[in-house]
Amino acid sequence: MDNLPGIAWIKDEERSYVYANKTLRQLVLRGRHWFGKSDDQIWPEGLAANYRATDRQVIESKAPKEIIETVLHGEEQRTALISKFPILNAEGKVAFICGIGIDITERKQAEERIRSILESALDCVITMDHQGRIIEFNPAAEKTFGYERNEAIGQLLADLLIPPSLRERHQRGLTHYLSTGEAPVLGKRIRLTALRRDGSEFPVELTITRIGSQEPPMFTGFIRDITEQKRAEERLREQADIINRAHDAIIVRDFETSRITFWNEGAQRLYGWTAEEAVGRSIGELILADPSQVDPLSKALVSTGEFHGEIRQITKDKKELVVDGRATLIRDAEGSPHSVLIINNDITEHKKLETQLLRAQRLESIGTLASGVAHDLNNILAPILMGAAVLRRTQMPEPDEMILSTIETCAQRGADIVKQVLTFARGAEGERISLQAAPLIKDVAKIAEETFSKNITIRTSYSESLWSIVGDPTQLHQVLLNLCVNARDAMP
Repeated sequence: MDNLPGIAWIKDEERSYVYANKTLRQLVLRGRHWFGKSDDQIWPEGLAANYRATDRQVIESKAPKEIIETVLHGEEQRTALISKFPILNAEGKVAFICGIGIDITERKQAEERIRSILESALDCVITMDHQGRIIEFNPAAEKTFGYERNEAIGQLLADLLIPPSLRERHQRGLTHYLSTGEAPVLGKRIRLTALRRDGSEFPVELTITRIGSQEPPMFTGFIRDITEQKRAEERLREQADIINRAHDAIIVRDFETSRITFWNEGAQRLYGWTAEEAVGRSIGELILADPSQVDPLSKALVSTGEFHGEIRQITKDKKELVVDGRATLIRDAEGSPHSVLIINNDITEHKKLETQLLRAQRLESIGTLASGVAHDLNNILAPILMGAAVLRRTQMPEPDEMILSTIETCAQRGADIVKQVLTFARGAEGERISLQAAPLIKDVAKIAEETFSKNITIRTSYSESLWSIVGDPTQLHQVLLNLCVNARDAMP
């Protein structure tokens, strides 16, 4: 008996100890004079009364008193499961009272810890036996499902907590497991619908585990009400749908690594990369024409929290873009930079139009300047032409007449050029009038002959009986001249 892991003792008919095994002496009786003494002489009255009561039951009944949970007081308080039984003498009287016990202190402490966890757990913890009857129902389950613990214990879980549409499926799964030992759902997180006391159904997230390996089996379900989570997910889906419908490219990247964490459909349309291809990659390598721009942009974000400006970028097929980019720094709860929200708007075509507008404005300025110069030149050439006409009335030597003809020809040519410059300098807005196309063609041909390279031959071919047209002479001049310039540029 000294080698038993539990406690053991023998008392005589007067309830005085005549034997105590080593475990009892070490755990409970240590340092106390116990031999030949009763519990009344060893322990305080309140404690001795508990021991005395069970001893009397054994003496009076002459039968064992089985499995009594008893608190033992020694140097430390311990709990044991104790059985007491009598030893009778030849006359049938109780000669000795024997007791044996198992120390369950650690088990009780573990049960208390588990009970504390169950009581404070935010998730529902429900345990059922192999028949599907509830044997544990924690406070979170009471709050979630609306049943008191004593109402739920002993009830079939399927009838109490599972909607009618899912009960047959639940029963099939339980029956299949009991017959085959196979249950694909064990240990996995699943989502389904549960039933409250008021009859309302709500979404839950559930994990089922088997408790130990004893037979028949018992199961514990950890259940979480995800009603708010489902609503939040729905809101997120709606927001994601709105973001994806946005025309702008919306991107989120990690601040430290510059790796992309979000990529909307607008970004996919703009850059050609799908979200699966883009997420996880460095934004500098993926879309920036110059990846070294990432660090300066990050420094600007740290100092100001925002960035707005034009950035040159590239698409998946290496097409260059100009975007109007806006970046906002997002900080974590401690105030440290966490991520960057980027909204990019493609302004490539806008920039081209802007360049064309600037070019048109420059041409307009040049036209205005040319108009003023042409007027001045016209004022200079007019006296020369008039003077040549006056000089021609007088007789002069043939060489002088040839010189005069040259002067007159050059001045007239200059006057014609000035006239053409004035025609083009009028601007795009002009009066639409009835005019002949042939003179326009002749003017353009003359400009081409005088300005194009001399190794290009200018030929015109048109009917002399062309109908009159209504149009702006300046615009028609420009159209014809553009065609000629394009032809010139296309020649070897």
